[in-house]
Amino acid sequence: MSTEFTKEFKTYDEQLRILAGRNLPSRNEGVCLRALKQIGYYRLSAYWYPFRIRDDDHVEGIDTPHEEVFPGLYLDDIVLIYEFDRKLRHILARALDRIELATRVAVAYQLGQHDRFAFEREDMFNDNCGSPSHWDPRVSQFEAFRRMVTSRQIESKEVFVQHYAQRYGGRLPVWVCIETWDFGTLNTCYQLLRPEDRLAIAASLGFVSARTLGSWLDPFRVLRNLCAHHSRLNRRHFASIPRFARNDRYSHIHSLNEHQKHRLYPILVAVLEFLRFLEAKDGFTKELRSLIEEIPSMPGLAERDFGFPHNWIEESVWK
Repeated sequence: MSTEFTKEFKTYDEQLRILAGRNLPSRNEGVCLRALKQIGYYRLSAYWYPFRIRDDDHVEGIDTPHEEVFPGLYLDDIVLIYEFDRKLRHILARALDRIELATRVAVAYQLGQHDRFAFEREDMFNDNCGSPSHWDPRVSQFEAFRRMVTSRQIESKEVFVQHYAQRYGGRLPVWVCIETWDFGTLNTCYQLLRPEDRLAIAASLGFVSARTLGSWLDPFRVLRNLCAHHSRLNRRHFASIPRFARNDRYSHIHSLNEHQKHRLYPILVAVLEFLRFLEAKDGFTKELRSLIEEIPSMPGLAERDFGFPHNWIEESVWK
């Protein structure tokens, strides 16, 4: 049963006092006040939520924890955790840009060899494309994809879209149209393609298995959206997780427990490996590793929050 929202508006100074009364005081009020003004109470609250006191019989996801946090932390520490998360998002956003663009080109190149308008032809897609869409069971997966493509094209403000609309009636060849797609549309297209085309695309990007690439794109889509919307990565549960080959290079991934497998770490490894295939890994690995190595010095933050295994830095994927 719903409850009427009755909380009153609070000034920034009042917010500081409320948090101090909940065991989250400020060391430097100027820093904390600026964080409340520039980041916001509600967004920061996601970072102190894990530290709120739970009763012994607390059931996560059902029971509400107490407003008070465990003693020992400061609001300044929460701000530092947020700043770490922000830096991590920025690094990953740049990496995912490289991955998204390379995948776009590979998909457009493969489809363009068949027909410059291949994405409009249902026969260019696999047998499942005629089944009901997950988003709208009234239409097929192919029709849902075509609607996504049309929507992206209509929403686009790019000059080249206007040019093609005026000169060619708005019909865009695949290598042009794909530039209007977001990661979700790109992922949907790849998943619906014929097996032989998926394999050719995967091989052109350095993958041995089309299934592996397919399992990486959806987690990348989710991560890309989180980065774009400034959303929390710390202690984030990911429902969609990447698959890895059964070999020595990825043995430590397969040794992770179920909790770790649904944290950020496996997706980080997938990002690293994709960049390795693109021969664009070195600078990114160094920057990411340097940031992760800051974690032990930060109160309230731990490598396990992101699913990192013990001695992760010794694994070959981080070399």
